Amino acid sequence: MSGSNAASRLHGVGEPAVVALSLKDGTFWILARSSWHHDRTTRRSPKLERKLCSAYTKGKTLKDVRVRPMRVASSNAFVESIPESLKDFARMTRKLSLNIPEFNLKKADDLPIIMKGLSPKKLHEILRLCALVKLFEEEGISGVVDIGCGLGYIDELLEQRTKLKILGIESNEYRTEAATRRTKSVGRVFYRHLIIDGTSECLDSLSKLTENIFEPSTPLCLLGLHACGDLSPTMLKIFDGCASAEACIVVSCCYHRMDNNFPVSQGLKRRDIKISKTFLRIAAQESWEQWRKQNKILQSWNLFFRASLERFIKDFKVTAAKSRRKPLGTKNAGDIENFLRVGVRAYNSDEWEDHFIKWALTQTNFIDKIRILCVIQARIQNIAEHFVLLDRLAYLIEKGYHPRLVRLFDNEISPRSLAIVCSKHSETLANLAKTF
Repeated sequence: MSGSNAASRLHGVGEPAVVALSLKDGTFWILARSSWHHDRTTRRSPKLERKLCSAYTKGKTLKDVRVRPMRVASSNAFVESIPESLKDFARMTRKLSLNIPEFNLKKADDLPIIMKGLSPKKLHEILRLCALVKLFEEEGISGVVDIGCGLGYIDELLEQRTKLKILGIESNEYRTEAATRRTKSVGRVFYRHLIIDGTSECLDSLSKLTENIFEPSTPLCLLGLHACGDLSPTMLKIFDGCASAEACIVVSCCYHRMDNNFPVSQGLKRRDIKISKTFLRIAAQESWEQWRKQNKILQSWNLFFRASLERFIKDFKVTAAKSRRKPLGTKNAGDIENFLRVGVRAYNSDEWEDHFIKWALTQTNFIDKIRILCVIQARIQNIAEHFVLLDRLAYLIEKGYHPRLVRLFDNEISPRSLAIVCSKHSETLANLAKTF
């Protein structure tokens, strides 16, 4: 069946053998057995058609696809065919999502930058973060403590564009040394190795470091770009307990890596709120805007691989040691068997690789269900993330502060785009609020 035939049949001239539909701003993605057709009445996407058609037609799961063909004449007709329960779910997710103000700095991405080796995502993030820190500098902040500084890219940019003295704290000694080597400044940027775990020993060490680097009573801003897991709530506690910390900017990530820091607010603790690691993992997924751009085939195959491997390890009691961080990639999507084989080879699987592949191929009927679950997860991702961040805002409010939750980054570029911004001086936040 050609793409054009699929399109004509969709518009009422018969029914296609296999068709998958998803609505995206009035756009249909139409999958027939031998073609992928992108149709907004007439428009085609040949490159995407070839790529995705190849992935499907070579895949062993195509014959198992069970999708009831639908005869609709327009996008309105398609919307009318959606079950009421699904419409209610979509309305609920929209209702529960917060309307978060964006950091309004139109020139942030247009400023020249003298740095090499940065991805567009990283460049976008540090430019906008630097612009926000500069506003705090105008309000009287004199120093920055960058917790989880990594290789120090934001610190280098702050050195170029501000007069602030900067202390970078990093738990990884190699990164601490590398950041020190690549920083060109003399006297304004310092890097130290310290594990921030919230213990009294850690807080004492941090206090001594700040006393050695900064002048007494220097007003400081705590900075955390993608503060992972427990680090974000720990930073908020440090902000509350450190007299010289007058402001904080925290962009959280990896919520599922938290151990004992949810909830942090007394309000939720009194209600005995319990959430699962799965909920936190959903909160840490890519945003809905990013998810819509993804290759849905690869996404479902990737999730199927991870679930299959976890079940196989548990049931057959094999030992799996991961030898590289990212075992899968788009280049491995020729067919599902090859996709699984490339993935499992990242786990030193020589002794049980063939057994795993043979077993996993008997489970591929779950892939279609996984696709459905992926859509549901993507729709509730922002609700899960907002819930975690609201708990942290509540903690700061209980301490007497007036924090703001701001969309600091473009969420189509950075999946973790939200920042908790707080100052111990309400007038400072009132002035900054003009940019939110």
